[in-house]
Amino acid sequence: MKKTTRRDTAAVHPNAEILRPKPAARFIGLGNTAFWQLRRNDPSFPAAVRLGVRAIGFRRSDLLAWIEARQG
Repeated sequence: MKKTTRRDTAAVHPNAEILRPKPAARFIGLGNTAFWQLRRNDPSFPAAVRLGVRAIGFRRSDLLAWIEARQG
């Protein structure tokens, strides 16, 4: 019998998704180098989420909010 996990039963909101750096760069329409330069030089850029010792990601919702703030 398969054990039911919380992930099996809970619907994950698409904006709660964590994007690794390369997909995050593509999501906001930048190349990898431009993404890292922007992250380093723009204090309003969303903070990274620590996923492990050597892994980070970015919340899709934070990236969307950052894009919308720049357009306004």
